[in-house]
Amino acid sequence: MKSTTRIIVINENDLDRKLLQQLLYSYNIAFFDELSMAKKAVEKAVPTLILIDASYGDAGFAFCKNVTKNVRIPVIFLFDTVERTLITKMFSSGGCDYVLRPFNQIELSSRVYIHTAYASQKKELEALAYYDPMTRLYNRRTFFKHAHTLLHSIDRDQTPVHLLLFHFHSLHKINETFGYFSGDKLIEEFAEIMKSVLKERAIIGRLTGNSFAAMVSHKNGQELSEYASRISRRASELSIEKEFPVVVEYVIVEHCSEQKSVDALLLEATKKLDQCEIARTKRNY
Repeated sequence: MKSTTRIIVINENDLDRKLLQQLLYSYNIAFFDELSMAKKAVEKAVPTLILIDASYGDAGFAFCKNVTKNVRIPVIFLFDTVERTLITKMFSSGGCDYVLRPFNQIELSSRVYIHTAYASQKKELEALAYYDPMTRLYNRRTFFKHAHTLLHSIDRDQTPVHLLLFHFHSLHKINETFGYFSGDKLIEEFAEIMKSVLKERAIIGRLTGNSFAAMVSHKNGQELSEYASRISRRASELSIEKEFPVVVEYVIVEHCSEQKSVDALLLEATKKLDQCEIARTKRNY
């Protein structure tokens, strides 16, 4: 069975292709002759690893520098000889390793395995560092980071930005009555509702166990309010039993022209949420 690890090979030599296909038979490999076509393939779906023939010269090194500029993809160059100038160019362009021709099966397989395994482990660590493991939304730290960046970019073009704060009510009672599995399932379903309604419009994060936030750059405040209402309404349909309704409270605050940090917006939203009648009379901390 082939690995799901995707490798892009940029090479015009038919013999090299046949050998690489044989030596790396367990991987999912896509071959390209032209750098432009390979670039489009990378933009469409980021591969785990790229192998590129050094015979492309400076164009190949420029390609490597371009594709590794924003996304760190391990790139291995295929060399005929070991030359210090080539190795220097390789590292300067963002390449991480090289393999010599004629290919040695153990050397090639080992280098490919090392870099693909490292890339996979790095991806898993980044997921743990940046995302909430249950909902796959941004965790608190990552949400604040991206929301801060959005605020600073918005300040330049004066586009309105809003913070939506949601509180998943009665989660504690649901967990105690039906078990944490039921509560977790509701949280996961609510996260999917947020993503489906807001789509690509927002930076969405899970701030605490039952608190969610979305930072949205949107000119139409009324439409944004309708989005929030739709999220709350769809969440109410998740109720397990009538005695334990799912109630999601929400507030919306706008970032005005005066300088306000994400913390200030969140504090303002929290105060507004605390003023809600449901929050004052029914919330169970």
